[in-house]
Amino acid sequence: MNKLASLNLLLIALLAGACSSTKQISNYMIDESEAKILPVSTLNLPVKISKEGLSEQLNTVLGDTLYMDDNVDGSGLKVVAQKAMDFELDITQEDLIYTVPLKVNIEKKYYVTTLKAEGAISMQFKTSYAIDSTWNLTTKTEVLNHKWTEKPTLKMGGFRLPFEVIANAVIKGTKNYLTGTIDQEVKNNLDLKTQAEAMWADLYKPFLASEEYRTWMILNPISVAVKPISNEMDTISTLLQVEAQPHIILGEQPDSLTPTPLHAFSWLEEEKDHFDITLVSELPYTEAKVLAADNLIGEKFESGKRFVIVEDIDMFSRGQFLIIKTKLSGSYNGWINLAGRPKIDEETKLIVLDNFDIELDTKNVLHKSAAWIFKGSFKKLVKEEIEANLSYYLNYTKEVLQEELNHVKVQDGVYMDGNLHNLQLINLYLTEDALKTWVGLEGNIKLDIVKESDIEVDKKEESSEK
Repeated sequence: MNKLASLNLLLIALLAGACSSTKQISNYMIDESEAKILPVSTLNLPVKISKEGLSEQLNTVLGDTLYMDDNVDGSGLKVVAQKAMDFELDITQEDLIYTVPLKVNIEKKYYVTTLKAEGAISMQFKTSYAIDSTWNLTTKTEVLNHKWTEKPTLKMGGFRLPFEVIANAVIKGTKNYLTGTIDQEVKNNLDLKTQAEAMWADLYKPFLASEEYRTWMILNPISVAVKPISNEMDTISTLLQVEAQPHIILGEQPDSLTPTPLHAFSWLEEEKDHFDITLVSELPYTEAKVLAADNLIGEKFESGKRFVIVEDIDMFSRGQFLIIKTKLSGSYNGWINLAGRPKIDEETKLIVLDNFDIELDTKNVLHKSAAWIFKGSFKKLVKEEIEANLSYYLNYTKEVLQEELNHVKVQDGVYMDGNLHNLQLINLYLTEDALKTWVGLEGNIKLDIVKESDIEVDKKEESSEK
């Protein structure tokens, strides 16, 4: 089984943390019949991890002193092994391999003096990772080999350093320390099953995609898989794949979905570097009404000496027709209903209102008192305004999503970048409360794990250039 699960799944948890909502909310319902026919979207997240950045984190965790014993041989021989420099890191599909250069300091009280000696040893360790289908992680660390680059020597009178005793103590002690420290860090910080369950639940919560446009997204995941890592020059690479049926909602914060049981952990075989998503975009009539009201209320429409002013507006559906109920004052006082069937224009791929006209019942009233409204600019301008409002969020969605994908800091040392290549309407229909559209998205996205010190240097250089 291919591994390095701790790193891969930590990234999934980080992503989920970035998307989660802190507000406790009730359940948001997805239409079950819609869920059965909605295409399953695949979000592929290539991940590149800097070996130097990962090495920096591990060196910080493990500290400098890796072994210390004040009485190695039972007669007061003190041995301390410290990192001579930060260790180097290499990674295979199954193991984490690191070479640790150690400086060995030796002290021995000998009659009235203290004898001191120094040496250097290079030790290579391997930590193997395993994860089962229930997200339980295990680690095993062992010494691959060691090499004394500088043997400690000391001879005084009848005393000689017990070299083999020292060598064995340093090797065994360093191994025990690294094994214990790594395993404890994994236990303390990488309880994968708990993190995965929390991550899975968070993906069912709405997160704010755009505060300016009051746009929320719920990923609604179905499965998640991780591709085994590959080793490149100075980086390691993997891929996270999330299958989902995402929803995007304009307006007030929606409720969260009820999470399904955590999907079993699995390794991904097929590699992709792009995402192809069909998401459900929901524009509540209450929100569409606000958008239209901003531009229509107070508008004056004239025909010769006659005029009307829009005083109020409401919006709802009747079957597959969108009804725009408008309150007028002026030469005509009262409400009129305009109706049109939303559809996708084949050329522009935007939303238009087909067969847009004043409802028949309203026409019968207007024929007697205000038939001139049929021929004036009122109906045409209302149609244009409503179409613009229905399509506007598609126009800004690409810009909003691109901004959200552009070098987003997930947490220290973890950044997300992406490009949205294509966005188009696939389907639309009216529900009792909202206009729903299926929006197709294509693009690519990646995660980078880098050294924070490098980021700070880049920021300073940019600042000095300015």
